[in-house]
Amino acid sequence: MPRIYVSSRYRTPNSQSTSDFTFPIRSGALEFNQHSTAVVDSLCISNVFDTVIAGHNTKLYVRFTDATAGTRVDNVVQLAPGDYTLTSLVVELQTKLRAAMPTTGDFVSAVLTVSKIEDSKLQLAIAGANLAAGTRIDILTFSQLRLGALFLPWTGTGADALDFNDLQDACSVCGFNSGIVYCAGGAHKTSQHVSFQAYRNLYLHCSSEAESVGPRGESSIILAVVVGNTTRGDIITLNESYTAAPVSLPTAVSELRFQLKDVTGKIVDLEGHDMSFALATQ
Repeated sequence: MPRIYVSSRYRTPNSQSTSDFTFPIRSGALEFNQHSTAVVDSLCISNVFDTVIAGHNTKLYVRFTDATAGTRVDNVVQLAPGDYTLTSLVVELQTKLRAAMPTTGDFVSAVLTVSKIEDSKLQLAIAGANLAAGTRIDILTFSQLRLGALFLPWTGTGADALDFNDLQDACSVCGFNSGIVYCAGGAHKTSQHVSFQAYRNLYLHCSSEAESVGPRGESSIILAVVVGNTTRGDIITLNESYTAAPVSLPTAVSELRFQLKDVTGKIVDLEGHDMSFALATQ
């Protein structure tokens, strides 16, 4: 059975990008038996992924509660896309939280600080002469957001709206994964371990149905691509097929469409770099 070598460099003119493309079989249509399948057994992709990526993981959902006034302000704090270290993440988070914090009521003259803990975690603290008991700042963790509803409904609108179907949350980056993260006068919480990997796994999809069930119930995933063992600038390679799923082939194949997506189903931006892989038919 023939082996098909695929490269997004040679995609069709109407393809969307190097991570969402149609690949033509240039030798003409290949013919297969009725129950033929193919498996990815090698792959090469450039790791071009920053810590924080626009449209993927820029948002933190922050709640400011003024106990004296009995009011609550819900804001979306957006981290700037880019590559981060723990030090630069502390600076960015502190700057953005301070800009979002109210300047009236109990928060008058309040000072919020973000600090490093154990070179792998973050801690938030707030101090101010007007802080009353019950006045606090909460950052919603992923364990709270993933439920699709909140005990106290989110009040932010417009740029501060919360879409449970498209969170784009930076919880993993900042270590706000579970439990409750808050700070109040004399009280604070430490985050979990921060992570500078925007992606852990990516998923290669094909226009033909695969023998797989994806995280969101998809039946088009033909390969789970492990990103977590590389860093930005590395080459992600696969030389074994243990994370691949067989994909059904029609009896005549002239072209196939492939898409590289993240766990939420969004197309991944390879910044114009090509991806290549081989399909072993059987």
